[in-house]
Amino acid sequence: DAGMTVGFHTVAHEALPLLDAAGQHRALTIGRDRLEAATGQRLDLLAYPHGRADAGAAGRARAAGFRAAWTGADTAVTRRSDRWLLGRWEPGPADTHEVRARALVRLLRRVPDRG
Repeated sequence: DAGMTVGFHTVAHEALPLLDAAGQHRALTIGRDRLEAATGQRLDLLAYPHGRADAGAAGRARAAGFRAAWTGADTAVTRRSDRWLLGRWEPGPADTHEVRARALVRLLRRVPDRG
């Protein structure tokens, strides 16, 4: 109700690229319905376990109905980013002022056009 979203992260936390197609499907679906029931929300956002994903895992996440998924790649998100292989910046341990300064540097840094 406060505007927060709950996403999915799998139950067993296995690195998806190490699983076969059936294992990836199970990881992306088992437990999701129970968490949806508990939260009262549709879970359509995914954070890959260990931040690891490849094209196969991204395709299976899309097929499973996720509308976006995040890896652990330290890359900027742009309009051209693959919605199922988004990067994410994790600041690590830092005080509030340092995190704010790091975020401003990243936001103001010019991202080269890769088009």
